[in-house]
Amino acid sequence: MKVILFVLVLAVWLSACCPQRKEPPLPTDAVGWKDYQEDSFKYQGRFLLKKGESTDNGKVEIKVLELIPPNCASDVGSFERQARVRLQFRSLSNPQILCSEVFPEHGGGLLIPPCNSIAEEYDISGVGVGAINLKEGWVYFRLDGT
Repeated sequence: MKVILFVLVLAVWLSACCPQRKEPPLPTDAVGWKDYQEDSFKYQGRFLLKKGESTDNGKVEIKVLELIPPNCASDVGSFERQARVRLQFRSLSNPQILCSEVFPEHGGGLLIPPCNSIAEEYDISGVGVGAINLKEGWVYFRLDGT
């Protein structure tokens, strides 16, 4: 009986520390592969893809491998406490997977080794993730140009 009570108290406590996630609305400005500039920043495009979908520009393919829910047991403000997406980069000139990287919602980052070779060859220096909708299974992101 004590074990059941403990499990119930633990379940209630864990659900209390993990607030209900508010899923973002569907963006309307995903233009695909289209170079543009905002202020002094260059971009390769804005994309809306579901898990398993991919896009390419004839040289490099980007595929959404995984949408990762926040880990509520992680420290507040930590990388793991955010929803994340794992993107895979693949060269179209050969079947080689260049790399895969995880990026946080409302954030992103520069491509680091081994993904940094993409910047030199494909003019992509980073990824910015605007929104992840875990219930509908999509991610909205931009590619930063060099």
